Amino acid sequence: PKLRLPPYALKEDAVYDFSLTVISRTDPRNRMTATQTVKGVAKTSFTPQILCRRNCDLGVYAPLDSVHLISKCDDCPGMVKRYQWWLLDTESQPTLESSEKYLILHTEEPLVQIRLRVWVKGQRWADAYYTLRRNNGPQNGSCTIKPFLGVEGFTLFEIDCAGFESPFPPITYRYMVSYAVVASNVPYSRIVVTLPASETIHISICDAIDMCVERNVELKVLAIDKSMLTGLQEVMKYLPNFFKRGHWNRAYIMGIAATTFIDTSLDGDEFYSYLTGLVASTGSQMEQITTLSSHMLIRLHPVDFRGATVMAEMFSHLGDSFSAIVQEHEWLHREGYYSLSAMHMFFMSILGEKTESHSNAMCSLHNPACMNLQRIDLEKPFVIKFDPLILVRINSWLMSTWFLYRCIYFLGVIATQRHHPYDDALTIHQSGIAYQINVTEVTQNTKDMQVKTIDKIHVIKLSAKLLHELQRRLNHSSILLQIISQQNFHNIYWWYPDPFPSKTSVLIVHAYSPVKFFRSAKEFQLTNPLVYKTNITHLNDESFNQYMTNNSIQNST
Repeated sequence: PKLRLPPYALKEDAVYDFSLTVISRTDPRNRMTATQTVKGVAKTSFTPQILCRRNCDLGVYAPLDSVHLISKCDDCPGMVKRYQWWLLDTESQPTLESSEKYLILHTEEPLVQIRLRVWVKGQRWADAYYTLRRNNGPQNGSCTIKPFLGVEGFTLFEIDCAGFESPFPPITYRYMVSYAVVASNVPYSRIVVTLPASETIHISICDAIDMCVERNVELKVLAIDKSMLTGLQEVMKYLPNFFKRGHWNRAYIMGIAATTFIDTSLDGDEFYSYLTGLVASTGSQMEQITTLSSHMLIRLHPVDFRGATVMAEMFSHLGDSFSAIVQEHEWLHREGYYSLSAMHMFFMSILGEKTESHSNAMCSLHNPACMNLQRIDLEKPFVIKFDPLILVRINSWLMSTWFLYRCIYFLGVIATQRHHPYDDALTIHQSGIAYQINVTEVTQNTKDMQVKTIDKIHVIKLSAKLLHELQRRLNHSSILLQIISQQNFHNIYWWYPDPFPSKTSVLIVHAYSPVKFFRSAKEFQLTNPLVYKTNITHLNDESFNQYMTNNSIQNST
């Protein structure tokens, strides 16, 4: 809304207070009032504004995240020469926090008062003020659980978190044990669920603007006695009836219990057959299915090609669920997002391990003709014996790789809700995987930029032209880059038979904005190239050198 005053509506030296109150249509208790003091002056003046970019909606902030504010001045006479962001304290002198156009603030103060001073040509300046209150999250409640003792997957527990209040409803609840989520984004303070084996249930109580408080409740949930249920089939037989009756959580918890009965890839295939065709419709269900998948793969580790076949089917279903959920822009709990990220890093680490050997039937290491095919006369018949099982193995690993990277791409779409410009980069570096999320803001003054992968293997160069093209194509100034650098000892390279080493360095860069992501190959076609450099010295290890020295592998540049 805009309020326009006619000429001469304000009297000289008079002070006027204007206020605007915005009230939520869904909940009238959820409201915010902004005030502006205006003084009538005889000379022409200008008015800078402070815009909220992150963690400052409704005049409150969550101490878990940084506050992002930016300056805007539509009526400033010419270019702004200097910015000064001051924190005002009634008990001490103001402190200068930033001299940039923006302010990134980390604080836990109950009340934060900010003054922005903007300087223009001729030593003229003007001030703008912004006030924030700390949001402490839902308060005044407590959580209880009964009964205190039970068996995983069978005993129904009643969890009651009564009395929590927040000025920013609705309140939602997330329930976890140490190794798995139980349920997330639950809108009810009382819930009746089965639980996995545990001695503590962790409960996160969150308001509508993502501020959460934590509560822990002690209990005793016993694991299923394998003398009572002796096999996977006996446990999983309950799932079809649960799904039929809409008891998603009970089916999920029983699935967690069933994973302890998985010993072979055939067990994994049987386990996942109960979930075939099951597509999650919410972010909470997505996290639950992914959790089931990770527990299954932990039991199958190290994964052979039969397990990779199960993985391929599993990642295919996960990708379908991701595709449906990202369309809704559903808000995931903070821990839910980080849990999904961690589980997908585990999935990628499986691809980076060599867990089985291929047949040597294609070519003998001691056959000089085989090692020097380029020197053989093309007219001379030359036959290499081929093991068809190799194709089955390769196909299993290729499918699991393709469908997993599809899931990783959709994970980047969800990341746009959690990461913002000027945030510290999210970095994960383990098991040969370097995964990072970098967000940059594209402005008129944007210059060429370089991003180094955290494993120091790749340097990615993004030109200003490419960044502006991404801004235009993705319809937003905030561009999120999902960067994956992975060093693999793959199970999918058969052209060098064992014991020849096979190694690869993978670099993947995905770009998104908070409002759009590329959905087709045609959209991916960019005019300006992405330039990168790769350090290949890590490939020069002893396993390669021993074959280079006897000319089994030709050393070339």
